[in-house]
Amino acid sequence: MSRLSGPLVVKLGGGLLEDAALHRVAEAVAARRHSGVIVVHGGGAEVDRQLARLGESSQRIDGLRATPVQHLDTVVGVLAGRLNTQLVGCIQAHGAPAVGLTLADGFLFRARVMSVDLGRVGVLEEGDATLLRVLLAAGAVPVISSIALAEDGEALNVNADDAAAAVARLVGAAELQLLTDVPGVRGADGEVCRELDPPMIEVAIRDGVIAGGMVPKVRGAAYAAERAGCPVRIAPWRCEVPLEAEGTCVVVAGANTGTDTGTHTGTGMGTDTTVTADTGSAHSGNGFASVGQPAPTAAVQSRPATLSVSARTVSTLPIQVRPAAIGDAPAIERIIAWWSAAGETLPCTLATIEAAIDRFVVAVRGETIIGCGGAVPYRADLVEIRSVGVDPDVHGGGVGSAIIRALLCQIERRYHATVFVLTRAPGFFSRLGFEAIELEQLPEKVFRDCELCPRRECCDEIAMVFRGTVTE
Repeated sequence: MSRLSGPLVVKLGGGLLEDAALHRVAEAVAARRHSGVIVVHGGGAEVDRQLARLGESSQRIDGLRATPVQHLDTVVGVLAGRLNTQLVGCIQAHGAPAVGLTLADGFLFRARVMSVDLGRVGVLEEGDATLLRVLLAAGAVPVISSIALAEDGEALNVNADDAAAAVARLVGAAELQLLTDVPGVRGADGEVCRELDPPMIEVAIRDGVIAGGMVPKVRGAAYAAERAGCPVRIAPWRCEVPLEAEGTCVVVAGANTGTDTGTHTGTGMGTDTTVTADTGSAHSGNGFASVGQPAPTAAVQSRPATLSVSARTVSTLPIQVRPAAIGDAPAIERIIAWWSAAGETLPCTLATIEAAIDRFVVAVRGETIIGCGGAVPYRADLVEIRSVGVDPDVHGGGVGSAIIRALLCQIERRYHATVFVLTRAPGFFSRLGFEAIELEQLPEKVFRDCELCPRRECCDEIAMVFRGTVTE
């Protein structure tokens, strides 16, 4: 098993909540709690029934369910109340502690209104996996309803498939399973297709092999795979062993599938820099993992999901550290997300990475991205090295040192600034020319980031400033 793995995220549709198979699924979820499993659920059918009892009906606009303000209490009551409690009860009946949550609890996600026309329908934005990591580490099963909060504190109804994909991305999931009432996607021969990618899906739709209600289901799975950054399995809930059925696995290029992350194009910040690696690797603090930290606990190691074609297969190739291109952003996000899920870093969204891609470098072997790092200017003469992370399969192979040296060269060319880092491994950075200082000597850092950090009261990171000499 690769060390780079995450929990299983399972999305349950409302139909399962009325099916006799519910307790079998709950038993399977409970059995997996020690390897890490998160449940996300919707419940649109039950919402419609409750609205009908009240003499109301829901509308769809461009295929999306509208949620007018007058329906909000009903939607929240059904999803975050009755159905969430029902699922928690079923899982706990099989011996696993389950914790009912919404998408807003513990600052799990921020959200905004998708469209005025849709009413209180939400889109998820930034997330914080801290609460989920704590629950998984304790062997609990988070059960998350698709209700979020907007900045005004009012509830938002989020599409449950989108919510599941966002959760999977946030925790660096090994796989997202969409449990349905069908065994999978059938091919022209009538047999269940074991694996599909977006081009195969579109060909099958064009040829009429995938038709009817399966079209939005499969396209939705492909979209979820792209958003989640991991394989999405369409699997049946009516089977002998739920969560173990093969179903149909939908994959997209760059997902955590154990396949190559692909060739990344673009000139980025300038010419490539080839660096000879020595020993050691780096994960810098304050939003970055720490050097030399132990491997993550079993709570985030349930299933293999490597970031790359096994780094061991390219270990004989030289390490090259080059400027990041926009196509590298998903791989950078997955590296940071994995260390975040391991509890060693704060998360960084894909949008944030893409907006600052010219500040990043990536370490590659062949065409495989195995590490990343960024430089954040606080003013013209003060720059922080951050978002440094290395694929755990090559941890300790000198990749971190190569990234730090490349970033120092980049900062020297661009800024001629003082360079600092926050870390739990001062020994590593000392060998690279950094010296420890008091954090209070960096007031811009304290006021801009540290005061807002959830770890402020228990931070054990050491501030260090580069005193060495930069050599190209």
